[in-house]
Amino acid sequence: LINFANETLQRQFNRTVFEVEQEEYEREGVDWKYIEFQDNQACIDLIEGPRGILHTLDSFANDKPFLQHLHKNFGGGDSSHHYSASRAALSGSGSQQQPPPSNLHPHYEKPRINSVNEFGVKHYAGMVVYDVCGFSSKNNEQSVGKALLDLIRTSSSQELQEIFAEQIIAFDA
Repeated sequence: LINFANETLQRQFNRTVFEVEQEEYEREGVDWKYIEFQDNQACIDLIEGPRGILHTLDSFANDKPFLQHLHKNFGGGDSSHHYSASRAALSGSGSQQQPPPSNLHPHYEKPRINSVNEFGVKHYAGMVVYDVCGFSSKNNEQSVGKALLDLIRTSSSQELQEIFAEQIIAFDA
């Protein structure tokens, strides 16, 4: 989630510094040259959108079907298609010019070699490869609840421990 947080912060920075300021320059009639910038909203949508990675994760109890779903919906379809191969077709390097699959997301990377556990996301700062082993179990609400209760249990705040005393006792039972 740290990469998603960084992506969101970068989007906020871009919006404030580039979009909002340039809109204000236009309104005020300031003579300036438009500054091009990389808009990372599509990457944020891939991660957080209504059909994005985080929402998809909630639908799966196991890692392998989750990864297969991501590849199918963002990586161009069947397991024989790899994003790197379609990129070559798009750039014109390759003998066959085929249009990219409609479900090929520009920020999703399917491994070139058929990895059973990995996918990549092209973040603003660069490519990050994720291993899905444990994604589903870490997403389980009970494990999050246990981690949170363990944190509260070790807190120096007596008030916090009192507020959650019943939940801690119930969870330990």
